[in-house]
Amino acid sequence: MNDTAVGSAGGIARERDAITAGLVRLSEWATSAAAQPTPEATLAKTARVFVDDVAAMCAAFSQPEIAAMHRAALQSGLSQAVLFAPGAPRADRHGAAIANGTAGCWCELDEGFRGAPCHGGLYVLPALLAEAESRDLTLGEVLRALAISYEVCARIAETWTFPGISVHPHAAFANFGAVAGAALATGATAPDLASALRIVGGMVPAGAYQAAVEGALVRNLWTGQAASTGMWAVSWAQAGLDGYPDGPHPAFTGLFGATTRPENLTQDLGTRWAIEGGYHKLHGCCHSTHAAVESALAMRRQIDVASAHDDIVAIRLYTHRPAMGNKAPANSLAARFSFEHVVAVSLALGHTRPQAFEPAAIDAPIVSALRQRIELLAYDPLPDWPLDRPARLEITLKDGRVLVSECLSAPGGPDQPLTNAQILQKVAGLTRDDYPGFGGVAERVLSLDAALMSRPWREVVQQWLAAND
Repeated sequence: MNDTAVGSAGGIARERDAITAGLVRLSEWATSAAAQPTPEATLAKTARVFVDDVAAMCAAFSQPEIAAMHRAALQSGLSQAVLFAPGAPRADRHGAAIANGTAGCWCELDEGFRGAPCHGGLYVLPALLAEAESRDLTLGEVLRALAISYEVCARIAETWTFPGISVHPHAAFANFGAVAGAALATGATAPDLASALRIVGGMVPAGAYQAAVEGALVRNLWTGQAASTGMWAVSWAQAGLDGYPDGPHPAFTGLFGATTRPENLTQDLGTRWAIEGGYHKLHGCCHSTHAAVESALAMRRQIDVASAHDDIVAIRLYTHRPAMGNKAPANSLAARFSFEHVVAVSLALGHTRPQAFEPAAIDAPIVSALRQRIELLAYDPLPDWPLDRPARLEITLKDGRVLVSECLSAPGGPDQPLTNAQILQKVAGLTRDDYPGFGGVAERVLSLDAALMSRPWREVVQQWLAAND
């Protein structure tokens, strides 16, 4: 063996040792933080994430696939945890977690983390809430567990960076959020949390990002199945099972080719809260497309596309992800990850509500025609974060005019955070028809109402999903 190989092997060994120690330290911090007050600003942001993600789960109940999952979950005959549907039907814990986790990303309205590809709230909440009901946790305890579990999940996501757009974050990181949420809800010890993280680190699915672009609905199942797997992993750890000492490192780095930064597991623990760096969505599509949506909606102030679309010669979209295109999306998932569709439907219909990604909108003649005319090009040079997801839309007309609309950063991120009023307006649009009690409870959650924080989560969710106000 030559000196280079020896040095490389030594470097890998040190990296693995650092990750092993980091997972232990992160678990120790998480379990100790659960007994400490959460900073007020962090808790306020956590409440926004909580309300936003629960509303996203609620919004999908009428989708045929989610409705079928609800029916299947109810066949267990158990009444352990709520399914997010009107009337608050109850199922077994694992069935509820799987269905709610799958529903949470269905309409692509959940929040996300800007520090790394990761949707921490979506990954944590289905398992956390299912266990919180059976353990009789208060709403305040749930919010504290969410903030801490989000931190665990986000730090793991920050530690491994995959090459290009290869591995989907739902496949890579949802298990870890679910483990953290289940562990804190059930009062697991730090060693058990560390073992559970190592267990799911050896079970990560090889989920390709392309699944979302092509509309493979298994992508939506990754978050649901992860919720149940995370809950089981805590039990397995308590039974004495374990994984690789360095958790996902053999898979993420050895198989998937990720670069690794072990220091991200523990650096500034307790002083920097990842959840404060999250974003919220105003549009029901992949966050990478939001600047393109904003550009298209602004373009409607320059041209009436419905009456003038025959005058359009060319449509060019300059974006940070020109390869993420699909001119013929097969279903709502593919449409939500198609730059051509989100631009076309925004130009034609003027909105990106869930209906904009249903078959009627996908197949609408004007939307289909516009999709075919859109050319995706690289936005070059790409600005630095947080302007690293920009879009510029150019429409060329028969008379030679070129109309331009540009958005460097869509609202909702840390640089343009949404207010509580904007969050409430969003969730009201998703819930007012089917969950008339949702808006009032959501407002109290966002205000961190002391009386509500001390109530058991199982009582709060019943009020939230009740058929009558």
